[in-house]
Amino acid sequence: MTEKFSKRVIIVLTIILISVFWFFVGKKSEIFHGDTLGYYMYLPSTIIYHNLKTVEETPISDDFPENTKSSFRNLKQSGFVSPIGYKLNQYTYGIALMESPFFLLAHGYEKLKNKNANGYTSSYSNMVKLSTIVYAFLGLLLVYRILREYFDELPSLLVTVLILLATNLLWFTLYQAGMSHVPLFFLWAVVIWLSIRLFKKPSTVSFVMLGFTCGLITLIRPTDILCLLIPLFYQVYNSQTMVHRFKFIIANWKNLLLFILCFIVPIIPQMFYWKVLSGSYLFYSYGNQSFDWLHPKIIEGLFTASNGWLFYSPIMIFTILGMFIFKKIKSWVFVLWLLVPLYIYITYCWYCYNYINGFGSRPMIDIYPLLSIPLAACLMTLTKKSLVLKFSISVLCLFFVAANFSYSAQQANGLLFSEESSMRYNWQILFKSHINYNDLVVLDNNEKQPDLLSIKKIKNLVCFPNKDSLSDHYIKSQPGHYVYHMVSEEFLPDAVSIIYDTTIFQDAKWIRCGGNFMIPYFVDHYRQHQMVFTIEHNGNNIKWEPCKIDTKIGLADSSCGHINDITVHHVETNKWAPVYYFIRLPKQIQQGDVIKLNIWNIGKIELFVDNLCMDLYR
Repeated sequence: MTEKFSKRVIIVLTIILISVFWFFVGKKSEIFHGDTLGYYMYLPSTIIYHNLKTVEETPISDDFPENTKSSFRNLKQSGFVSPIGYKLNQYTYGIALMESPFFLLAHGYEKLKNKNANGYTSSYSNMVKLSTIVYAFLGLLLVYRILREYFDELPSLLVTVLILLATNLLWFTLYQAGMSHVPLFFLWAVVIWLSIRLFKKPSTVSFVMLGFTCGLITLIRPTDILCLLIPLFYQVYNSQTMVHRFKFIIANWKNLLLFILCFIVPIIPQMFYWKVLSGSYLFYSYGNQSFDWLHPKIIEGLFTASNGWLFYSPIMIFTILGMFIFKKIKSWVFVLWLLVPLYIYITYCWYCYNYINGFGSRPMIDIYPLLSIPLAACLMTLTKKSLVLKFSISVLCLFFVAANFSYSAQQANGLLFSEESSMRYNWQILFKSHINYNDLVVLDNNEKQPDLLSIKKIKNLVCFPNKDSLSDHYIKSQPGHYVYHMVSEEFLPDAVSIIYDTTIFQDAKWIRCGGNFMIPYFVDHYRQHQMVFTIEHNGNNIKWEPCKIDTKIGLADSSCGHINDITVHHVETNKWAPVYYFIRLPKQIQQGDVIKLNIWNIGKIELFVDNLCMDLYR
């Protein structure tokens, strides 16, 4: 197979894969809410509504997407208020600037067709999606050109394709469009490409373009000002090259002034916006969201199933390895070892290290153009060692691609919620197109559930006393039967409790925790009711296992049967139904330890409880 033919096969297969993903998954996404709406709303507010000072007063049309309507209502009720009383958009206008050509095309089309032209219909969202795809394509094209500076055509193409297909760049390109990270991926690639050009052949145009690009990156995401380290230290790797760089700067001082001027240009409009709406030219618009510089969550941010970078983009493990074996291309060694650890440290000092809204650790996408170089170096080095290693690396890369597509499709279809996932749950659902009740339990507490045919009930242990009471909390549901009504209390007043006694438990292996529940309404997925099982030894918990109630109502019948075709956000209200889960007794449990089951009403929201019990199984 010739190299030219191989390249064509790779390109065709890549196009087929992303087309299939787009057709079955990507095209159904809604984007005008959350961060995406915050970045975008500058455009309709400036061009259509002329209400930058009162963006919360944007008239909500019937053809707005439901998420967009909800976002504007929330903004009006609880949006961030500046010191001088304006509702301030916490996001900067940089992404809106990059989306503006696509917005204008959509707006022109709506006007031409005599449609609503209100900024939030499908024409606009489709053009924002297109803008993301265009910037991803341009970024990947530049990555390929950058890699070609150091590697042959086929390896450069393979690594470029892997960055798209085996990382979370796929998700943010084809599903969660409109976020900042794909445009930033493109801009970082521009900075690297311009830096290479600049030091091959210095020119005023290169200084101007580099300054503006770095300024735009900093405007969009201020911590990405680290991009300045690329032109500053590219080709610096010892004292001699450091001196040479200093001389280069002195010799080009006029162009350096132009660089600084162009760096500031895209930031100026934002400063005027802040001045008008906050009273200050420089303003921190994220309120109490901040960095904890002394307690970075680096391990959690890199490795956990809760949006961990390397968990959802494991191909990038080769990048880390590549930084250690990366010696042949001296031009990038110092930049990589200075910028990447600093970038990772800053990223995971953020108060919310898993960055909630997304799939994998999304800020890392910004620097993929830089990371592509050690990634290529590592893969090329390893695959030259032996035929067996080459085959093994190839199979591993194909697995990473397949896993990325699987998890991305599951996230889009509601089978995965990456910000609250667990390692056991992810492995349990990998390549599955459906999840069941037991999968949801594993998601909550990481406790693998037993095969019901392989266990046997021994006895009922203890139940929460539903009784006639003068308390308003006990409500008669039928003659002679009362249920407990939780209103604003955080826990039940009396937990279901029993002392561990070997004469009672004998050879038991499992405890079944369960009850019947009804929720009259649902608030959100962050404030769900939970059953909480604990084992206390000398007053300290040696086991603490929760299980969410709201997402399981209606999914299990009283005989522990299962219903398929469910999602992690399944909720049914005003319906009585059983919820249960099994807990394996730990080996370290001792005589006299206290076993408890309680309800944690974390949001202090109404819940009806009946027949809360623990049963013993072997």
